Amino acid sequence: MNREMHKEMWPDSSKNSVHLDLLEERSERNGHPVEKIPTEIGLLTNLNFLYLYQNNISGPIPSEIGNLKNLSFMDLSKNKLFGPIPSTVWNLTNLIALQLFFNNLTGIIPPEIGNLENLANTISVLINLVSFSVYTNNFSKSIPRNFRNLSLGLNSVSFSNNSFTGELLSELCKWSKLKTLVVNNNSFIGPLPKCLGSCADLTRVRLDVNKFTGNITNAFGVYQNLEFISLQNNQFVGKLSLECGGVYESQKFADGWK
Repeated sequence: MNREMHKEMWPDSSKNSVHLDLLEERSERNGHPVEKIPTEIGLLTNLNFLYLYQNNISGPIPSEIGNLKNLSFMDLSKNKLFGPIPSTVWNLTNLIALQLFFNNLTGIIPPEIGNLENLANTISVLINLVSFSVYTNNFSKSIPRNFRNLSLGLNSVSFSNNSFTGELLSELCKWSKLKTLVVNNNSFIGPLPKCLGSCADLTRVRLDVNKFTGNITNAFGVYQNLEFISLQNNQFVGKLSLECGGVYESQKFADGWK
C-alpha cells in the first residue's frame, strides 16, 4: 500500500494536524528531514490526528506522546521506530485507531492496554478503538487479558509477524463487529476460542504459521462476507466446512496468500 492510498483510509485531519504536516514539509525543504519524533510533540495538546506513516523516522516513541489527550488517530507505521511502546500511550483514552505496523518495536503488549477503553473504569479505559494493528514488529509473550476490555466496536485486529505466544483470548468474540482477525506468523498455541463461530461479520481470517491445535470441523460459523481464511502450518485436525463462507469459493481457502 502506497502512502497516498494509506492516507485515504484516514479521516480529514484537524487544523492542528494540518499544521504538523506543514512543519514536516518545511523541514524537508530546508534539507532537514524528520529523523525522529521530537519530545516537543507533547506540547501539541489539542492534536487529534497524528499521521507519520512511511517517513523513515527512527528512534523510540517519546513518552511525551502520552500528553496528547485529544488524539483520536495515531499512525506511526512503516518507519524504523524501535524500543517498547511507552506506557503513556495507553492513557490516550480517545484513540479510535492505533497503527504501529512495520517498525522494530519490542517488548510486550502491557496490561495497561485495557486503559484504551475510554474511562469505563480506572483499569479499562479505550471504548472508542476500532482498529489495532502492530504487525511486523518484534513483540513477544502473550496478549494481556486486559485486551478484552477494549472497545465493543473493535473491528480490526492484527498481531501478525511477531513472536506472540499463549492462547487467543476466549473473550475475543465479545467484539461482535470484528471483521479482520490477523494473527499469522507467531507462536500462538492451544485450541481456537469456541465463540469464534459467533463472529458473523468476519471477512478476513489469518491463523496460519502458529501452533494452534484442536478440531476445526465445528470451530467456525457461517460467514456470509468471508473473503479469505488461511489456517495452514498449524496442528489442526478435521475439515473446514464448505459452509464456512456461505457460498464456497476456492480462493477463500488459498494457502499462498501473503
